[in-house]
Formats: sequence, C-alpha cells, structure tokens
Amino acid sequence: MGMDPKTQIWIGFESEDVLEQLPDEIRYRFEDDGEIETPDVLIETFYIGGEVVGLGAKLLEHSYGPDELNLSDLVTKAAELKPKVRDIFASWGVDDEPGVLLASDYS
Repeated sequence: MGMDPKTQIWIGFESEDVLEQLPDEIRYRFEDDGEIETPDVLIETFYIGGEVVGLGAKLLEHSYGPDELNLSDLVTKAAELKPKVRDIFASWGVDDEPGVLLASDYS
C-alpha cells in the first residue's frame, strides 16, 4: 500500500455479494488474473488495502489532486455499462442487479 490516494467508481457488485454465486472457473480466473475481458467490457476486481471489495466494469479512476468531472458524461457511461455488466454476470449465474460502487484506497 502506497501513499497516493486512489478513488474508483465501478458498475458491478461488492465481492461478498457475488463471489460465491460465480461458477468455480470464473471465480478462479478472477483470483488468478484479477480481470476477465469480455467482448463488450473488461470486468475487473477492485481492492481496498489489498483485499478484494468488488467486481465490475470501471467507470472512473482518479488519483491525487483536483480534476474536472463531467457528471453528465459519467451518468451516460454508467447507463451504457449497467445493462452490459448485468448481462455478463447473468451469463455467469448472478441474477442480482448491479449497482454503482465507490472505493478509495492508497496505491
């Protein structure tokens, strides 16, 4: 764990809500590689303090310092990603509705 703050927003699930629902082969791929590339979107693992806290598609990643944020673009991107993420996880046997999650950590 470094000293630079990092904030990530993703469309997906908290890990405790979804990991046990995944087929073993999918869960092992996340454990080994930390991500799965699908035709539509990259599904990643998200961490706090080295622990997995979520799975989903990255919507935003921000490091230290101020940065201008266009909320309209962020909402549009979230609306585009959510059905893709829902369909990917449904194909893996997860029928829950994905949410928009936020985590901050030091990298």
